[in-house]
Amino acid sequence: QRTDMKILLLFANQTEQDILLRSELEQLAASNSERFKLWYTVDRESAQWNYSKGFINETMLKEHMPPPADDVLICICGPPPMIKFACLSILDKLGYQQYMTFCF
Repeated sequence: QRTDMKILLLFANQTEQDILLRSELEQLAASNSERFKLWYTVDRESAQWNYSKGFINETMLKEHMPPPADDVLICICGPPPMIKFACLSILDKLGYQQYMTFCF
């Protein structure tokens, strides 16, 4: 059983109010800060928003995802256009191989 596994969640939503299970995710991140990192991005942010704004982009992936490696798996869930035209194309550009990604 691996005890060194880390999870980094980049969670995109339209608004802050759309973030599903936000309080639970934040509690999980707070109680497991070495193993679970959480970052949000929203299309329409409020004045007090402390995370990213806009669609997932290259900068966000560089800052919040691990670099390409044989023991890295990037799992992607979302609308097909976001997956195909944003996430996968950027990950390819950043050097992730196809076996390092899983889309559902």
